[in-house]
Amino acid sequence: MDNKMLKKSNMILTSLKSTICSFFSLYNSLEQKEENQNILRAIVLFSCSGVDAIVKQLINDTLEYVIEHDEGAFNQFKQFSTKKIQNKSETDFNLLTELLMCENPRKILISVLKKELTQNSLQSAEELFRVASYFNIETKKLEPDDKKLREIFKVRNQITHELDVDMTSSEFTLRNREKSKVKEYSDHLLKLSENFIKLVSAILIEKEAIDEVSQIEDL
Repeated sequence: MDNKMLKKSNMILTSLKSTICSFFSLYNSLEQKEENQNILRAIVLFSCSGVDAIVKQLINDTLEYVIEHDEGAFNQFKQFSTKKIQNKSETDFNLLTELLMCENPRKILISVLKKELTQNSLQSAEELFRVASYFNIETKKLEPDDKKLREIFKVRNQITHELDVDMTSSEFTLRNREKSKVKEYSDHLLKLSENFIKLVSAILIEKEAIDEVSQIEDL
């Protein structure tokens, strides 16, 4: 079961690794410094976007199963649902009406959670840790070095929102990116992505084994 549910996430990870490798090959083939810098910036952005895509795929393909089978994940989902129902906005009154009218309220609430987790960019440490909590994955297990992760996303934001212009310099010059540092960033994000998939896979394997034992005992 777990391999099938993780197939798309693993495919994205494989594509991400291949693309990053191609970017570095292109970097090595170019001689102009300015072009090389743009390649390094592209690697940072693509690596961060890859994490976003992988984690969102995990949410869409596996979160419902994890919530249904893992007590910690279910409790996180329960807290989310309680807050949603207690919210007095017009949108959530509509949600309450839908819950009262449907045959499977839990499924509706899970879809609401999945939509909320995937509608925005998952390109910050806080957002990734928030998602992990709904899988009942501890922050330290997912990311032992959150300081490094925050550094990477800070660089990502400098490139995305400031076009990598050093606002502290008198001439507003572009920041200089080092290949070794960018390689460190991309490797870190690839490892994070692999670890997220691995941790979710462990949950799926454990819960599937428990399901099989229960089915045997029921015979």
